[in-house]
Amino acid sequence: ALRRLVVQGRRACAIVDAESSSRGADVVAFGMEIAQHARASEWARALDVLHRMAAVGVPANVVCYNTALASLSALGPPSVLGRVEGLLASMAERRGAPGIAAY
Repeated sequence: ALRRLVVQGRRACAIVDAESSSRGADVVAFGMEIAQHARASEWARALDVLHRMAAVGVPANVVCYNTALASLSALGPPSVLGRVEGLLASMAERRGAPGIAAY
């Protein structure tokens, strides 16, 4: 099962890389990549994808933000607090006030 998850994650990453270099990746492809990194407890990579979305002009939706927030649970307190606050501030700045699910 883990191997299948890794293969699916690599496919999602490949899709995002291919689309972002050709016709522009969409929010769903980026969301798949964020989710893959979150499931693998790769919080830094999940946040990198979120930042890459902004860099290529793809606005992150609430699902992308919430998935990236969930990936931070791998850090545990107190390390997570500053990163969560920063992500919530970014979310508020770009998307409006975070919804209840973000908290």
